[in-house]
Amino acid sequence: MPGSRPSSSRERPLREPPSGPLRADPETVAAARDATLASLAALSRGTIRVGRALAQGLVVGGRWTWPHLRRAVIGLASMAKRATTSALRWGWTRRVALARVGHRLLWWTALVLLVLVGRALLGEGASPGDELWVGSMLTWFVLGLGLAGVVLLTAPETRMRRAAFALAASHGALALLVWFAGA
Repeated sequence: MPGSRPSSSRERPLREPPSGPLRADPETVAAARDATLASLAALSRGTIRVGRALAQGLVVGGRWTWPHLRRAVIGLASMAKRATTSALRWGWTRRVALARVGHRLLWWTALVLLVLVGRALLGEGASPGDELWVGSMLTWFVLGLGLAGVVLLTAPETRMRRAAFALAASHGALALLVWFAGA
């Protein structure tokens, strides 16, 4: 048969190497081992030298950088302290005006929530049977109720308290409507 392998080594052609472990010269093996060990030793010595040089460079750089970095950090901390103190002093002298601005921001935010979520409730949003939509509506109305409640409890002006009461009542009524419709 032309495709079968010969069974004995005598039948094999001379071009094919014999199978089995390679026969190596002991001197060649010893030379390869010595060369490998020598290259590993040189590599480790080089790595150690580079590591020492890097450590020395870091020490020198740290000795030069630390005083400059320390001065910069102390300077930035003192500037931040002065800026914070100045901002707090400014805010404290204008606390009444800032509280009024805050009340108006809370009131207008609650009004925008009422208009946007109320429009969605009236049919321009999701379908009323969607449970996720109902839960989301309830969350927005309760958030608006909380914002209006903060203004109601903390505003010094009577007209702001009245407007916050009307807004809170609207949010509360729509929240109850959504809650009963969803239940």
